[in-house]
Amino acid sequence: MARRYPEGLLLFSSILPRLAQGLLKEAVGRPRPTPDLIRVQEHQSSFSFPSGHVVTALTLFGLLFLLVPVVVRRPLPRLALQGFCLFVVLGMGPASVYTGAHWPSDVLGSFVLGALYLALVLRYYRRWRAPGEETTPS
Repeated sequence: MARRYPEGLLLFSSILPRLAQGLLKEAVGRPRPTPDLIRVQEHQSSFSFPSGHVVTALTLFGLLFLLVPVVVRRPLPRLALQGFCLFVVLGMGPASVYTGAHWPSDVLGSFVLGALYLALVLRYYRRWRAPGEETTPS
């Protein structure tokens, strides 16, 4: 089995957007939705923008989506795992709005933050892998 140091470091780096999200949340200081405006199922004490759950889901499961082809060669398990990753990423945003934990713009900002991170690490991951290796995610 080939060593997967770059892939492991990539997954470990998925905590960086969560740290940036925490700093951004404190800097913006946007209040969460209140029960007088919408139905709130879960009361949070922290600020609203951006959504930490969405940032984490997008960065972690987005990386897993990109790295599954590197590790799983058989088509059916690979597609099943990638489908699960997409389900988590695409479902987290609407769930956060539905429960009243976040505004839609909180979710949109989280997707932007996570997508910027994914684009950046994918660019450097492709450079990092040795030329000629067929482990580069598509």
